Amino acid sequence: FAWLWPADGSQKQLLDVVSQIGVLLFVGISGAHLDVRLVRRRGRTVAAVGGLALALPIGLGILVGHNLPASFLGPNARRASFALLGGVVMGVSALPVIAKTLTDLRMLHRDVGQLTLASAAMDDVVAWLLLSVGAWLGYQFVRQNGRILLRLEAIEKRLGARPPVQQPQLVLRRQ
Repeated sequence: FAWLWPADGSQKQLLDVVSQIGVLLFVGISGAHLDVRLVRRRGRTVAAVGGLALALPIGLGILVGHNLPASFLGPNARRASFALLGGVVMGVSALPVIAKTLTDLRMLHRDVGQLTLASAAMDDVVAWLLLSVGAWLGYQFVRQNGRILLRLEAIEKRLGARPPVQQPQLVLRRQ
């Protein structure tokens, strides 16, 4: 498929921008078909379904992320951050896919389709907000560790040599 995809990096970025604009337009058109009166009337139902559809994947994602073996974690990863990120990522729905499926099944204008779309939209707003908070917290952690590393490198330069770093040794003992 090399003939289909551009070789230049800037052209790939342009193709990505065009595809993102298409997805945004499709989601916007689907949102324009949302019956706001129905959503207001059924606000409790939307909140209950949306809350459960968000809490269940986030909870299961955190549970799985917390219980995964350490080999899945990066060298500097914290298990709590890894589990939280995994849970939030599981909670994000594929709103364009849901909208396209409802359109293809001709269910977008039915009550079930409207409630599904409204619940998914509410889930996405909350999940993306949680994801942005998690990314900000991760950035703050990296920035703080980066400052510490820069300070250590400055001390090393002043001393003119690197202090010896001991690697952890794996010792197997027979019993």
